[in-house]
Amino acid sequence: MAKSKHRYWVDQLQAITSELSRLSIACDIDFYRPDVVTRILNNDETICGRQNARAFEEIRHHLMALYPLEERAIE
Repeated sequence: MAKSKHRYWVDQLQAITSELSRLSIACDIDFYRPDVVTRILNNDETICGRQNARAFEEIRHHLMALYPLEERAIE
């Protein structure tokens, strides 16, 4: 049973990170640069190398969902 619970959380986290990866390509965002996540969460679209408002907004939403999801997974 514990294994299936872990699998659920792994699947959820992988789905979000996979989507973040795809969207980062659409916006030309390099997540390895310092302060990228902070700038995205602060709604700073100048971080994008390519303008794509819809993809940027989805990135913000996924990042905002990622933190509570990680906390629940740890619990």
